[in-house]
Amino acid sequence: MSTAAAARSRIAQLDFEIADLQRSIDTRFAEREKCEDVLNSCKYPVLTLPVEITTYIFTKFLPGHPERPLLFGPESPSLLLQVCRQWRDVALATPELWSTMKLTLDDRGSSASQCLALDSWLQRSGNYPLSIELAFLLFTGITLVDAESMQTILRHASRWREMELCLPFNHLEQMTVAMPLLRSLTLGPTQLLPPYPRPPAPPTTICMEAPNLREVNLSRFFNPLWIALPWAQITTIAGADLYVNEAIEILRHTVALECCRFTIVGYADFDPSTIPTTIPLPSLRSLTMVWDGYGLDQVENVENLYLFFKALSLPALESIHVSEYFLGQEPVATLSALWQDGDPAEIEIVDAQVSEDVYAAAFPRAKLSVESMSSDEDESWDESRDEDEDESD
Repeated sequence: MSTAAAARSRIAQLDFEIADLQRSIDTRFAEREKCEDVLNSCKYPVLTLPVEITTYIFTKFLPGHPERPLLFGPESPSLLLQVCRQWRDVALATPELWSTMKLTLDDRGSSASQCLALDSWLQRSGNYPLSIELAFLLFTGITLVDAESMQTILRHASRWREMELCLPFNHLEQMTVAMPLLRSLTLGPTQLLPPYPRPPAPPTTICMEAPNLREVNLSRFFNPLWIALPWAQITTIAGADLYVNEAIEILRHTVALECCRFTIVGYADFDPSTIPTTIPLPSLRSLTMVWDGYGLDQVENVENLYLFFKALSLPALESIHVSEYFLGQEPVATLSALWQDGDPAEIEIVDAQVSEDVYAAAFPRAKLSVESMSSDEDESWDESRDEDEDESD
């Protein structure tokens, strides 16, 4: 057979095989279309749920209180928008998902994408009350972009319900807008490191138009001489790293308090003559007053803590968590004077030198916890008590 004849024969054979393969491919395409039809007719169980149930499940996607999701990341509800069209529609129609958020600012400025995301979240939240944490990370000025983020949040102040504001002090004065729904405020001024600038006179007043504000948490660098709050309406307060004079200034004005948790860290030009004879707290039911500072090797400082605590009038007190430093030379007697008509519900003593058995004998019906001070603290406390006794002799 000539070369040309062989080539023609091979082409014919290949054409036949190609046609056969094409028929096989067409058959498989047809089968594939049938399978697609079957899949399209199927409904995944999760997509058959009523919208109300899907919405409820989505709200549980958020981190539990008091945590809040970042605008981006694995805990952001924005992830729900990326699953399918149905989930996206449900998520966008659920304002609760977008009503709680954590926004971090720093001296390098927030990105434009963060500003856009913030505005989108607030729009999606509709009229739902807001829970926002605004945290400034460093100790330098806020940039224009960050200022834009703050202004965006301020435009929705009428819907604030819970706010955490950790901002440079000079930006807190912007918080004078009306906040009719605000119930809880965490305040943490920054940029108050030494040397302190001269405090404003009068103090910067914030949240005066917050008639429902009841809970206040004061973090580092708060000073009541710098910032005035509507103290008289506050029922729950927590303060970290307070000086004695700051605690006194706050308690003098929080006459409606029901729960107080203070950590005292020292003295700032404290004059014991400024301690009022009585600080009335007629509604206070729970008190935490712990020491986490310095200077208790000086007798006058130990005595000042006791004078401060003794000035508190606590007729409604039910439970107390207190450093024994505040209770003076006779801590059991100091506590007994608070409850002359019966035992409290709960007593927790820390930094204790008096044994738990002694407290248990004095308060047999109270839930009791006594934690002894460390050996170093014990030695310092003994020295201060000995000096005090020598002076009294």
